Amino acid sequence: MISIFTDLTERSPTFGLSPIDTVNEVARKSWITMFTDAKDRESAWIRFLGRPFRGLNPDVFIPAFETVADKDLRERAFISLSRAGNEQSALYDFSVAPENLVRGNFGKGDLCMIALLPHELDSFSVSNAFLKYSLSSEASIIVLTFFYTEASIDKLRAELDSERISLVAI
Repeated sequence: MISIFTDLTERSPTFGLSPIDTVNEVARKSWITMFTDAKDRESAWIRFLGRPFRGLNPDVFIPAFETVADKDLRERAFISLSRAGNEQSALYDFSVAPENLVRGNFGKGDLCMIALLPHELDSFSVSNAFLKYSLSSEASIIVLTFFYTEASIDKLRAELDSERISLVAI
C-alpha cells in the first residue's frame, strides 16, 4: 500500500495522477481509493505507517527553503509545506469504518484489490469488512497473496468461493 500511496502523492511535473481524494470530496476524482483493516482513521494511520501520522514541521524546513535561489521553486516549496502539516491526517481516512467504505462508491467497471501478506492469510475470511462491501457492489474483486503455503491458499480458495473473486498467489 505504501507504494501506491507514494505514487499518488507525487506531483507534477514528474507525475500526473490525480491525488488521493480527501474525506471532503463529494465525487470521487482519484481512480484509486485505499483502505486498510482498521476500525477508524487514527488506527488506519498507525496500521498504514506503523506509527501515528506526523506532518512536516515548518520550523525544520523554512530556514532551508528561504535559501532556495529560484523564486518560483521557493514559492512552490512554501506552498507545499503549508499543505503538509499535522492537520493533513484529518483529510484522509483509510479505515474500513462503514461510513468510510461508502465513500469508495465502487461500481460496475471498478476493480477492488485486496493484498494479503503471510501473517494476514489465516485471519482473512468472507467476513472481512472490505470484502463484504466489495461483494455488495458490482465491482470485480481480486485477492493477491504473497509468500503463501499451498495449505493456506487451498483454505482461502474454499472460503472465497465466488465467481466474482479472482485469487492470485504470487
